[in-house]
Amino acid sequence: MGAVARGGRGTRFRATAFWLCVALQGAASACEGPAGPVGLPGDAGPPGPMGDTGPRGPAGPVGPAGGYLEDEDAGSEDAGSVVLQGWVVDGTGAGVGGGRVALVPASVVADVASRSLELHGPGDALAQALGDEPVEDAIDMLGDALASARTGPDGAFAFQTLPAGEAFFVSFLPAADDDAHLPGGSLARTALARSSLIGAGLDIAVSGAPSADARPVGSDACLVCHGRHSFNASAHRMGLTVPGQRGALQDGSQFEGLDAWRDLFAVGATLYFSDCDSGPRAAGVGTRGRCRVTTEDPGTDVYFQAQLAQRMPGVDAAAVPPVLTVTLQNRLGMGEEVYGVALLYGGALGQQRPLLTTGDPMLKGLRFPAPFARNLNGYATAQDVADLPLQAVDVEKFYDFEASALRRPEVVESFETRCAGCHYTGFRLLGTADTGYRAAAVANAGGAFDADGDGRRDEINVGCEACHGPGSEHLEAATRGARIVSPGKLTAARATLICGGCHGRTVAKHVLATGAPLSIEGRMPRPGMRRAEFLRQHTGDTSQLSTGLWPSGDARLHYQQYEEFIASTKHRNNRTLLACDSCHDPHNRLLARHELRGEGNAVCTGCHANREYRDVRVHTLQRTGDAHEANREQDFACQTCHMAATGVRAAAQPGLVDLFPDASDPYTYPQGDVASHRFRRYARQESRSQPTPFTRACAVCHGEFLERSQD
Repeated sequence: MGAVARGGRGTRFRATAFWLCVALQGAASACEGPAGPVGLPGDAGPPGPMGDTGPRGPAGPVGPAGGYLEDEDAGSEDAGSVVLQGWVVDGTGAGVGGGRVALVPASVVADVASRSLELHGPGDALAQALGDEPVEDAIDMLGDALASARTGPDGAFAFQTLPAGEAFFVSFLPAADDDAHLPGGSLARTALARSSLIGAGLDIAVSGAPSADARPVGSDACLVCHGRHSFNASAHRMGLTVPGQRGALQDGSQFEGLDAWRDLFAVGATLYFSDCDSGPRAAGVGTRGRCRVTTEDPGTDVYFQAQLAQRMPGVDAAAVPPVLTVTLQNRLGMGEEVYGVALLYGGALGQQRPLLTTGDPMLKGLRFPAPFARNLNGYATAQDVADLPLQAVDVEKFYDFEASALRRPEVVESFETRCAGCHYTGFRLLGTADTGYRAAAVANAGGAFDADGDGRRDEINVGCEACHGPGSEHLEAATRGARIVSPGKLTAARATLICGGCHGRTVAKHVLATGAPLSIEGRMPRPGMRRAEFLRQHTGDTSQLSTGLWPSGDARLHYQQYEEFIASTKHRNNRTLLACDSCHDPHNRLLARHELRGEGNAVCTGCHANREYRDVRVHTLQRTGDAHEANREQDFACQTCHMAATGVRAAAQPGLVDLFPDASDPYTYPQGDVASHRFRRYARQESRSQPTPFTRACAVCHGEFLERSQD
């Protein structure tokens, strides 16, 4: 289409006058002889005054409008006039031509969002469903009826008329051969009223995209231009730590649990695994831990024990971390296995486990999560062994209960094959079952650990490129801002998937069917990918994962925030489509424990800004009929009622103690430690199968909600 013409600017003049004085000869009697030769010109005089501005030039011709819905009631715009125009630019500031600016009716998005959403099943089948990507699913539904305008070479676009409808999401669609930009744009998440678009000029910023040939370069390369970053103090940087040591890009000052194991290794503690077949279980929590783990020998019913040891290096201990070992010893028979501790897994939130190495050459380069963890919020009187300060985890991988013998874990049970994809930046899983597997990450001088043993440190934690894509082309581009993903300029669905690939419960397409979403080739999804593509390329059959839910559909286990969130009305509506980065700041500028964009209720009231929500007592009065004046002001937190902790990552928390009907048999209702991201209110009848929301919020006073006496 033709470019939208900009008005001409009048020409300003500056004139310099030169005067030639010529002596005209008069009568002959007056002549005094011929005139002498003319001399050289003198220096130019000072500039004259500024002239008046010239008239504005005529407007250029309007380019042809893009396609639009034919409708007799499309609006009252004058035929042939431009009613909506603007420019599409990328991170370099250059116009993006050849694409389309689409007006997606909010009513169609609402139709998509209202459809039932199945979250578990074969990936290929789930990719065909509608409802999980509201804007892009609506675009697919409209097909050729989609109202759109093509962008010219300079990124300009224009609509001569608008389709019928009350409001629209404005989304950019790159040309089919454009691999340098991603769909969406800065206006794709909020519906704009039709009336506000008439006569408007819209500037749309879109995200860049690395090509398929781009490669990771490591966060050190990013920090050359972007400087030392608050992201280094986030929990994403602390997923893996070297015992007693921090990498150059790790600031763990706000996480006390990063050295949770130091004291037990320092004193040479022994962990005893007992009561492995019949340990008590709290109702509804399930068999999360098979054995009771204590630091005191119970004397009987001990299956095996773990001897922890610390050997200080022969050099400066401040420069080199101590050497830690774990020796598993069978108490029901002969045998022991000795492991080294390569890394500590977790510690920022909830739980921490050592990663063990073995001297077996067949397992070189692989690390295995220890059969025990330290629960940072565990308590000694827990009714479930999984909630004790020390917890048994996956003990079957290290101990054969049928044979009463120690065993070594299998290759496919290693951290590298099952977990590292979500932790390592630039991750690749190499090898096969026949040749053996090994994991690779991007080499980075600021990394915390040499994961692949090639003598170079690797970025073993989440780095810049995990969210912004491989940065080689961005680094090498002549124009700053090119070929890099900007999550804030993507559709809400694409931006959410950047987090959801790891903060969701999935089964990989890879032959190992790992928890990390690996493709058949052993690679993680690229940032900016569409969810339908993610399901087809990275997701196998997830049908069995529905067992990790309460009957209400809320998460019972951890890392299911993604599935909860995309099913919520925050992500599926016809007004404002939220993504993870709407509430969380991945760069962690506020140094918040959960990387939130505000403190307290401010994260919610930034959008829910009317008085009912800013004054929570007013909200409580309107919704319950009681202002709850007896409650303290600090008790009124939005997340108490709308984000109950239904999931469990580590130790469940002790909740309400129920002494009815028999005080001699008290029962403590467990509370999860992972907040629900469905943002729903809970019905009283759910309390019997899922008591968490009520023990935390209501049942402290309203004990009758639990109705335990009727169980």
